[in-house]
Amino acid sequence: MNKYQQALNNCVNRWAPAKDWNLLKELVEKATPKKPKEQLIDNYCKGIPGDPPNENEPYYFCPSCNEWVGDDGFKYKYCQNCGQALDWSEE
Repeated sequence: MNKYQQALNNCVNRWAPAKDWNLLKELVEKATPKKPKEQLIDNYCKGIPGDPPNENEPYYFCPSCNEWVGDDGFKYKYCQNCGQALDWSEE
C-alpha cells in the first residue's frame, strides 16, 4: 500500500490525526510541480576531452533535495531522489 492510499484510508475510515493530514500535505507538495534550480557549472571540472575549458553549462537541481535533475540534454519529470514533480515550462 502506498503513502497516498494509506493516508486516504486513515482519513476516510476515522477522524484523522494530525500525522495523517501532514502525510497528505507532504504528498500533495511532492506531486505539485516546482521549478528546478539552475546553476552554471564550469565544464572544465567535468574533464570532457575536446571541450573548451571555462565554458559554463546550465545544470538543474531539485528544489526540495538539491539532487541533480537535468541539463540541456536531459531533464527528469520527477526527482529520482525524493520524487518531487518538476516544472520545466518556460515563463
